[in-house]
Amino acid sequence: MTSRKAKLINHALTPQGTLLVDDGATRALLDKSASLFAAGILEVEGTFVKGALVKMVTRSGREIGRGLTNFSAPEVLAFMKESQMPPTTSAPASTSTSASGSEQKADDDLGQTVLQSLSAAVVKQQAPSPASAKSSTSDSSKLRHKPVISRHNFIPSVTLSDLVLS
Repeated sequence: MTSRKAKLINHALTPQGTLLVDDGATRALLDKSASLFAAGILEVEGTFVKGALVKMVTRSGREIGRGLTNFSAPEVLAFMKESQMPPTTSAPASTSTSASGSEQKADDDLGQTVLQSLSAAVVKQQAPSPASAKSSTSDSSKLRHKPVISRHNFIPSVTLSDLVLS
């Protein structure tokens, strides 16, 4: 980062929000000069737009640095929810005491038929061309893998050893 940009971030601009980051994100930002992704953010404070200056703090409230965001506060919150969602699992089949065995079998058969039809429809679809794949991908799925704060737009306030010693 240029020294001009660093001076702006550290002295001239006022942070528009705060990102509470976990220990892994803190180590990645300070020790490895890595970017900050939504998975490392625990909490978003304030309302900010894309390109705004935000400060990053640890759980103890210590500021570790400042950076320019690639996303607005609502987008960051949405990405955080996506990254923290547990993997989807199928619910166990419920057994109803009022349904007879033949009714349960009919329901199971109908479910299997629907699943087979859906599977066949998916298999029949041709792979989209690269151009159509780009246009059909939602903005959210494309952007959630982009860092919230790029390593090029982050200025640390402390070093990792400062955090460990204090």
